[in-house]
Amino acid sequence: MYKVLYEHNVKKDLRSLPKKLIKQVLDKIESILASNPLAGGRLEYRGKKLYKYRVRDYRVIYTINTEKNTIIIYRIRHRKEVSQNLDVIK
Repeated sequence: MYKVLYEHNVKKDLRSLPKKLIKQVLDKIESILASNPLAGGRLEYRGKKLYKYRVRDYRVIYTINTEKNTIIIYRIRHRKEVSQNLDVIK
């Protein structure tokens, strides 16, 4: 089981989601990604290994650290906005 960590931008992303979707997104992250982080697809961004996981029309963008058994969630955005909002990823 992987520990899920959230970057500070995620809090802002969650506030912009429809209220009924927030719980669904968080439940999917904690239940599915925490047990199987490769459930999503790969995403290449400026040479970084990122992953994306789909929850309805929204995408969870994250990285996996297998040595520390952690997943770092960077963004939760609408699928049309994901590519525009990856600049915050270090």
